[in-house]
Amino acid sequence: MFELNLQRAVLNGRYEIRGRINSGSYAEVFVARDRDSGNAVVIKALNSHLQGTPPPELEELLAAKFDSEAAILNQIRHPNIVSILDQGDGTDGSGRDFNFIVLEFMAGGDLMEHNRTRPQQKLGLAETLYYFKQICDALSHAHSFGVIHRDLKPDNLLLSPDRSGNDQDCRFRRRQDYRGGVPTRRDYTSRHPNIFRTRALASSGG
Repeated sequence: MFELNLQRAVLNGRYEIRGRINSGSYAEVFVARDRDSGNAVVIKALNSHLQGTPPPELEELLAAKFDSEAAILNQIRHPNIVSILDQGDGTDGSGRDFNFIVLEFMAGGDLMEHNRTRPQQKLGLAETLYYFKQICDALSHAHSFGVIHRDLKPDNLLLSPDRSGNDQDCRFRRRQDYRGGVPTRRDYTSRHPNIFRTRALASSGG
């Protein structure tokens, strides 16, 4: 594997790479510290050479899809959808250029993990309805843009930190966001045939 060398890297003079979260076929995911806000963020970096040297047409296709992903996430902003915070390009320690997007970091884990902490590993009715409303709000908003989430499951519902001792907020994500995948045509359903739509949602509420 030809992984990016981002040890001690600072992207855009702002995002301090702190560690690798995951990698997929053509992208790598890192956790970073935003110097401006002091917050943790997720960096998703396109690495079309992760599996070796691709043919030029595939490299161009992956770059186009990565750009489309960022555009879509910018378009469907919602309190219950994981936010894109920034995007840019950088050079790793080996001199390789790459594009990246910066995503909101959800420190509360996912809903599946949260469910395992509950008595009998089951959410109560009130808590279930609390999350269900947030999910419906996010889906309704995404559908209004022609975006269909094609992998809706507890693992893809991310939770905010539980600061109050009560229910946590949650946001939708796409499966690839934190796992390093680059979406393929099959990952998107859209009313707009020339625009790739992500499976990206994460649930959060108020």
